[in-house]
Amino acid sequence: MFESGTMLVHPTYGVCEVVHIGKIDMKNVKDDRLYYTLVPLYDVKSKLYIPTDSENIGLRPVMTKENAVKLVENLPDMEPIPVQNEKEREKVFKEMIRNGNCEDISRIIKTLYLRKQARLTAGKKAVSLDEKYLFMAREQLYGELAVSLGIEKKGVEEYIAQTLERV
Repeated sequence: MFESGTMLVHPTYGVCEVVHIGKIDMKNVKDDRLYYTLVPLYDVKSKLYIPTDSENIGLRPVMTKENAVKLVENLPDMEPIPVQNEKEREKVFKEMIRNGNCEDISRIIKTLYLRKQARLTAGKKAVSLDEKYLFMAREQLYGELAVSLGIEKKGVEEYIAQTLERV
């Protein structure tokens, strides 16, 4: 069980803070279960209510600063995702983002970045579906990296660039 004040990663809403643990008083909720009340860090107007006894809800603690630094330092060695078929690529990316594994999401970003650069070099436009998944992956990963590293979300890309220059 997580404690109030803990920062967690939700598979859909990204980084959230546990602001309360207890019963909820809402219409159509007639059980005596305990719920986590979560507030997404980057959407403070939202609240999520997750039963504490739910299995497979996908909540996990935010990665440590040490793990965040290692993840960024290992970006050059990460292999792009070798999926050639467009429909298969979307399916794979969607599942990887849903699972929330930071290394997989980093690989998505790298794959799509390299793909975009190759297309632009060849005089082609970026693919809108690629842009969609690049945005989703960055939102999820950069939010968590910002919390782990203690920096603003908008500074994550610059942090990555500076780290890669030193590696």
